[in-house]
Amino acid sequence: MRVEETESFAPGDSVVLRDVRGGLVRAVSTAVVVEHSPERLVTWIPLGSPLLLPGDVDGQPVKTERVDRLTEVSWNSWGGPVFVWPQGGWHSVRASWTDAGTDRSLDHWYVNLHTPLRRSPFGFDLEDLILDVIVTPDRRSWSWKDEAEFETACAAGIIEPDLAKIVRDTGTRVAAGAERGVEPFTEAWETWRPDPSWQLPTLPPGCASL
Repeated sequence: MRVEETESFAPGDSVVLRDVRGGLVRAVSTAVVVEHSPERLVTWIPLGSPLLLPGDVDGQPVKTERVDRLTEVSWNSWGGPVFVWPQGGWHSVRASWTDAGTDRSLDHWYVNLHTPLRRSPFGFDLEDLILDVIVTPDRRSWSWKDEAEFETACAAGIIEPDLAKIVRDTGTRVAAGAERGVEPFTEAWETWRPDPSWQLPTLPPGCASL
């Protein structure tokens, strides 16, 4: 379903988030809206939610800069996590759990670094910037993720020096905020549960094309 770019999403709505680079849709994820305000978007990815990821000739997902085709898979990790997307921010924060059961616990915080969200006919677009940050559940330590891949992209000119600085500065700032105990790291996401009436999100027709 297409949406007007000024339309706000309500809790329980299905939304599409696309990774776009160089005029090409590189990945598509679906999610359920938890909160949408001028300050932030919060989404939840239930287990089994459909995704479109780069695939090989056999339809198996692959991690590559080249995207020849997108293949549909289902989200099956981190217990059905919550993502917090600050409006205008160069990052999002994922609360990742050990499982989807009632006795789940927080496994880690995942800070994904990307361009600010842009409205699309299906939800929001962004460009993933490769480098990420992992923060421990107690917020006492953190580490970079995919740093070698990020440096390779920088050397190849995929990510320009000015953009690379924004990425590293953002990651360092957000990680420091986690250690200080700023939102969303101190919010009660570990005990959060979705509304049982919410439905699994869907992939709308045409969402893989610009």
